[in-house]
Amino acid sequence: SIDMEVRTDLPRTRTESFEPKVFPNPANEQLEVQIPAPLSGDNAVEMAIFNAMGQQVRSIQLKPGTTNTNLNISNLADGMYLIQMQIGKETYTRNFTKTKR
Repeated sequence: SIDMEVRTDLPRTRTESFEPKVFPNPANEQLEVQIPAPLSGDNAVEMAIFNAMGQQVRSIQLKPGTTNTNLNISNLADGMYLIQMQIGKETYTRNFTKTKR
């Protein structure tokens, strides 16, 4: 027989449910950004969108406590982009693709 011990007191890592989400991907006119309430609480959110060449094409600031926002991306050229979100001391980066309808 084999004796096994299951430990449940291991340190917890940050789970995806506490990470910002960006969708739909690909997107054509609107990009929705969801920020979990524990992250946005007292923190302002600073976002920057970069094109595939690393040039910043948009800068967005959200008030503390904002958990959901829609970004109009219809004026962006088709292609791949990076959205960087500074929330408190943490920085999160997500990729998205802008396409035509």
